[in-house]
Amino acid sequence: MNTRRLCAYVAASIVLLAGVASLARGSILATGLNGNNKLLSATVSFSVPTTVSPTALTALGVKKVVTSSSHSAVLTEQNSVVEFDSGTDENGAVISTGLIVLDVAVGDGFTAIVDADGDLHLKGCSESINSATPFSSGLNAVSVCAGDNYIVIIDKDGSLKEATCGSAFAEVGTGHFYLQAACASDHFLALQKGETENTNEDDNVVFCKGTASTVPSNGECGDSPSVGGVTLTSTDFGGSNILMVAAGGSHSFAVDTQGNLFGWGAASVIVGDDLADVDTPTQLFVSSGGAFEKEIVARVFVASDALMVLTGSGRLYVCGDNTNDVLGLDNGGSAVSSPEELYEGGDITNVRISHIALSSDHALLLTEDTCSWFTQYRQLDYDLDNGPDYFNRTQGRRDLSACGMCAGYGQSCSYHAN
Repeated sequence: MNTRRLCAYVAASIVLLAGVASLARGSILATGLNGNNKLLSATVSFSVPTTVSPTALTALGVKKVVTSSSHSAVLTEQNSVVEFDSGTDENGAVISTGLIVLDVAVGDGFTAIVDADGDLHLKGCSESINSATPFSSGLNAVSVCAGDNYIVIIDKDGSLKEATCGSAFAEVGTGHFYLQAACASDHFLALQKGETENTNEDDNVVFCKGTASTVPSNGECGDSPSVGGVTLTSTDFGGSNILMVAAGGSHSFAVDTQGNLFGWGAASVIVGDDLADVDTPTQLFVSSGGAFEKEIVARVFVASDALMVLTGSGRLYVCGDNTNDVLGLDNGGSAVSSPEELYEGGDITNVRISHIALSSDHALLLTEDTCSWFTQYRQLDYDLDNGPDYFNRTQGRRDLSACGMCAGYGQSCSYHAN
């Protein structure tokens, strides 16, 4: 294994995991139905992306925002978590006093926090966040995602662990190193580092599992799901090597190292007629005139039947269910069966989006600065032997000569190369 190549590749994957959002410095734009538990104290509906500035976030920079149908949470640059729910914290309140927070996720009625010691803290799930008594210590967690009633963490050794509310964590998909996890309401995906080396890099494997002992039945884990989970290899993706995964509703998505988008799971308006076989990963929107025929997909976000896609050139495409104008297109809430670019209207004009928190009736979009954009896309294929320069292929529009490599790259690389 070429250590330099592994370092660059894993660093890129980790940035996608905990992510790009950890480098971003920006404001929050909202679409859809926001209010009470959605960053605002009054119920408001936004048909176009609109800047929201909750009082609780005054003078606090935003690193990451997460949301669910029940509430939202923000990870600040001070490594604290501000939660917004429909109860006493509807105007926002810091819930991580005494903690240095590494990552945060929200489920249905609960918030999960990973602190700098790798311990997990919960608010909800019959737990109350207490900096002196974590819900589960000794996990050595580095990232967390959550579904309706469960939590998934990846620890610093790359192990994948799952727990439902009120239960202890158990390792799943054992014996492998995991780079990223993505949680939907009743299933999750995890990106597993591959074992077989090819010309440029290892072929990653996608692990898919239903929560607890459930077996997904809508094709979101392929055509042969099982209680213990299944793996989808590069063969299932037409030979492609997967770089990131996303899950929402009964849908699963993946992006490969060439910037192609794959989808599988329940057939719906989210992909219109483009998804031929719901049980098999299918490359999406690449037919003649398709939105991604000439675009490189960088990141994908999904919830229920709504989909948002960021491309390497900085464009944002949306499609699927648009109930409550969650897609921000101001089209009267009409569903969109083919991706449409969201580039104007409200406050989105002339800004670049780094991270999206998406729910069934609203979205929260985090803007980013030039440096974090450069780091995200340039490092994806940084110094790969015989590999193309991904950044050049994104056809970036900005002069980034003064930016250089941001500190986040060196930190991620040196940590995960050891």
